[in-house]
Amino acid sequence: MKSFNIFEHKNPQKALQNCIFSQPKRGRGLIQTLSNHLRISQPQMSQLFRGSKKYTVENAVAIAQYFKWTNEETNYWIALVEWDRAADYITKKYFENKMNEAKNRAQQIADSFGVHYELDDKDKAEFYSSWIYSAVRLYCSLDNGKSKADVFKAFSELYHDEVNKALTFLIKTGLIKKTDDFFVLGESKTFVKRGSPFLKSHVTNWRLRAVDRINQITDDEIIFSAPLSISKKGLSLLRKDLQNLISSLSQNLESYGNAEEVVCLNIDLFKAI
Repeated sequence: MKSFNIFEHKNPQKALQNCIFSQPKRGRGLIQTLSNHLRISQPQMSQLFRGSKKYTVENAVAIAQYFKWTNEETNYWIALVEWDRAADYITKKYFENKMNEAKNRAQQIADSFGVHYELDDKDKAEFYSSWIYSAVRLYCSLDNGKSKADVFKAFSELYHDEVNKALTFLIKTGLIKKTDDFFVLGESKTFVKRGSPFLKSHVTNWRLRAVDRINQITDDEIIFSAPLSISKKGLSLLRKDLQNLISSLSQNLESYGNAEEVVCLNIDLFKAI
């Protein structure tokens, strides 16, 4: 399954086609679902999909909302639709600049997580199928690397076959490497963007891991859930504060000192109903 990247596209019809085909079961039934979401007939949706009819801005916004694209993905997509509809060079150039601005801002966000190793889709499916791969990889980044005995001891709750499988996979993909008798970190980071078909597995695995650990939490750790009612303005401010926290964490991580622990930070903020 090929992951979808809106920033690779210069044609809105082709962009939507590739987005739909990147979904599970190649997006079977999505045309009908989208026509309901956009409140247009299925023949009209089919015309948009085939490219015989141009998107309106209203169509574009609704599509972005359906796929839950990020702000910059949405900005790029809407500018792409406007660029496609524009009839003169000056207007097209204006929206082309908007597309480039959105793409550059998105790249800056990705860069804040460092250079990340781009697995192919088969390896992504394996890597994001379990928390173990990421945890073993991060553990090998501590100190000057870890021996196989160290890894087995740290993950003593797991069968040796599971640990060996993870080590073999991580070496094969270059995410860790073996130097003498130690495993050390290979490529810098991996990153799952919103819209990736692997995002659900990645998030679910670490949420379930938190549940597994809940009865063993120490004073150095926090597991916190807070259902609450809040104003729309408060929700916007809270999201901004969390976004700033994530950015600060990424920028200041090295200033905390040499890594000694492997941890997972789960932050969820969503409308419960």
